[in-house]
Amino acid sequence: MGRGTDEQPMICAAERRGDERGRCVLRVVPDCSGKTYRMFAEEHVDRSAHVRSDGWGGIRAGLRGWEGLDQRKFDAADEDARLPTARHAVSNFQAWALGTFHGLPRERLQSFADEFSWRYSHRGGDATAELLADCCAGFYTKAELRTSVFLPQPFVPDPPKRPRGRPRKHPILQL
Repeated sequence: MGRGTDEQPMICAAERRGDERGRCVLRVVPDCSGKTYRMFAEEHVDRSAHVRSDGWGGIRAGLRGWEGLDQRKFDAADEDARLPTARHAVSNFQAWALGTFHGLPRERLQSFADEFSWRYSHRGGDATAELLADCCAGFYTKAELRTSVFLPQPFVPDPPKRPRGRPRKHPILQL
């Protein structure tokens, strides 16, 4: 997860909404080149977004001409230069992978990163409504889905049917 190591390179983009943490996406990548960063940004980042990153040259080369690029050299005293939201997402992913699975195989790392990204991005809400909203994007609002027949409804069994008229005695028990 770091540059200059033999570990699998990954790119993380994490959304920050004021003091809240928003969505995140983690991608396993072949390298940390400018081309890789360009492809990642085109796929996962809105063109109008303000992108804050560290001073890595691959980002500078890949996002050259990106309107909202704000690159800063890491500074522990500067809250924004530390990239706290991205570091939080990456450290949570590492803790989840090591604590839950005791490590992950490289060939399946992206599927675990996708699972983590979805859980991180949909935490704290109604996961079923969020999943349906993702699947039905543009067709229904989340409010419509929360009251929808698509969501699991509590099962209430029908009351037992009672015989009409006088109760009949069991033929063997009649006296």
